[in-house]
Amino acid sequence: MSWPDRPLSRGGLLRTALDYELLLDQIEALSADPVDWTPTLTNLTLGSGTVTAKYTNAGGYAQFFFKFTYGAGSAVGTQPTISLPFSMPSYYANAYVGDVRLLHDGVSAFRGAARYLTSTTIDVIYHPSGGTEANVTSTAPFTWDANDAIIVTSYRIGVA
Repeated sequence: MSWPDRPLSRGGLLRTALDYELLLDQIEALSADPVDWTPTLTNLTLGSGTVTAKYTNAGGYAQFFFKFTYGAGSAVGTQPTISLPFSMPSYYANAYVGDVRLLHDGVSAFRGAARYLTSTTIDVIYHPSGGTEANVTSTAPFTWDANDAIIVTSYRIGVA
């Protein structure tokens, strides 16, 4: 069952069995427990670094959290990409689907975005001063070192 195209009822009262079913679907979507997934990383080498990847998928919508922490033998290449455990509809093409925080451990932090690349893949970009967007690379927005991190927190995304 998907989210209703109409209010559950007039005056805030549940009037029918369908109203109750729609309400239960919405509660389930809001309270789904996060599930781990193992993303495929492109232009990100894990080495002894760590990845935390969790998502929820309920009620026709998904959300995810991803964190890559740089360790010995880790590497960040140009335009890192991350696979997702669900498919996004094509109307998200080129849209931002989440917020990104790039942490230079104890030094600085940069804001960026997770951008739809394919129905099951995002790339990570950042916003340098001036409001443009730029690809993350091995030296941008900084030269990566131990305990630096890429953190992605998605918006609520419709699933295909």
